[in-house]
Amino acid sequence: MKNTVVFLLFSFLSLSFFSCSDSETIEVISEGYIEAKVEGSFFRKDFKFINSKEFSLAGIDYNQYFDVNINLKVNDLNDKIVITIENVTDVGVFEINGLTSTYISFYDGSNKKNYHTNYNFGTGISVGKITVTKLDKKNKIIEGTFEGRLLEGQELIEEKIISEGKFSGTYFNLEI
Repeated sequence: MKNTVVFLLFSFLSLSFFSCSDSETIEVISEGYIEAKVEGSFFRKDFKFINSKEFSLAGIDYNQYFDVNINLKVNDLNDKIVITIENVTDVGVFEINGLTSTYISFYDGSNKKNYHTNYNFGTGISVGKITVTKLDKKNKIIEGTFEGRLLEGQELIEEKIISEGKFSGTYFNLEI
């Protein structure tokens, strides 16, 4: 009996010393925020993702082709903002003019409609812009602003204006 008590006490103490503690750090793969006015309604969403499953739903990634993708559900209605910026190697203004893969889209969850800037493909006419104001590759930080005139995906009649858009966060290096 004494040996059993000693064994249990030893086991308990061993688990106490070797179990996870509150001071352990958890690696965050992407965190930050995105905010914008969509047709005058303000949206802001802060995010922090610690695993790739969460990241597949939302976050910021930067791939080996220097494309930045920002994907974030902004509320409980499943409204979502998606931004893709092609060939980001430094800070600068990226016009949405139909000549690159740079675009903004907004999914309206209550109406189940997708609005986007891709309707001007090949025209060279600017329908918005994304400005990267900070790109820190060492610390994996990107910040910027965005705005655009988006049209509903099928009929291209309904319009949504996104203004005063901002994003800031750490990105995840995505290898395609």
